[in-house]
Amino acid sequence: MVEKSFLLASALLFGGLLSVAQAQPKRTVSVLINVLDQNGSTVPDLRKENFQVKLNGHVVALVDASYSLGPRRIVVLLDMRSSMKGQSINNAWPIAREALEDVLTEAPTGAQIALLTLPSQVDKIADFSQGRPAIEDWLKHGPSQRSDIKACENAYRKECTGLLDAVSEASKLLQPSQPGDVIYLITRGGDGISDVSKTDLTKQLLRNGIRLFAVLFVKDVRFEGEPPIPTSPIREVTRETGGAVFSIPGREGLRSWVVEFYEDDKTREGIMIHTREFVAKVSGFYTLELESHVSPGKLSSVSANIAEKNGSVRKNVTLTYQRVLLTPDD
Repeated sequence: MVEKSFLLASALLFGGLLSVAQAQPKRTVSVLINVLDQNGSTVPDLRKENFQVKLNGHVVALVDASYSLGPRRIVVLLDMRSSMKGQSINNAWPIAREALEDVLTEAPTGAQIALLTLPSQVDKIADFSQGRPAIEDWLKHGPSQRSDIKACENAYRKECTGLLDAVSEASKLLQPSQPGDVIYLITRGGDGISDVSKTDLTKQLLRNGIRLFAVLFVKDVRFEGEPPIPTSPIREVTRETGGAVFSIPGREGLRSWVVEFYEDDKTREGIMIHTREFVAKVSGFYTLELESHVSPGKLSSVSANIAEKNGSVRKNVTLTYQRVLLTPDD
């Protein structure tokens, strides 16, 4: 009798748990993904069967995979702190200027572009209503020499805006959000002191569907005895939100405290190739609709591949996609 009662109770308990599990609604979440071929051109003819996606290491079912192409909104956030402002200190400004000019030239006519600068505070140079003409006019007046751009000699002083805070501030220009919105950061790095954490910034951008891309000036050589360079939070945010980083390498000059950059043909070509890939990624992308049982407000890791007809992973494409997914609140 005791055994029968135990079995009956177990069956009722299992049935109750099964009913609860079955009652949980399936959530549909979205992931943006770029697929480029070996020439840096978009691959626009894929179907949902071509995508293999995992959340937290588990294969998930795709509800849909749609490709969209159209004009987008780009907020350029230009770091004009002291390490970028000077013309002759390290040659960073002429290169940064080229990166900005290339975006103005290469982005489709319908793309809306705004410009913010980052000195001791985030200054709006041109919003979307002013657009390219205002940015081009600003560039003509030699912004690197302007006295009204406040210097910020040390990024880690409280009066200097941290990069994470600056990106957070730039995202406000993209409210209300639209599909494909991006922030394009051009910076020497030096994250500084920010009130917003890396995780909170990632959630903020994911919640609004904003991707972060960056042109990052970096020292490309570490001498023996120097400590390893820690991973930049900006690099992590770009990766997690589905953007990418283009690194411009620099070397220590005769003055060991100054990293110098070179505006040579190699750098020029690299910036142009990067800009064209950036424009391709911003203009056209896939939106994958996935089934997910992840609780609202939770972050999940994302991995994706493109499958051949025989199921093997396709090798001749490059994928750029958000490596973290935020399940929306109910």
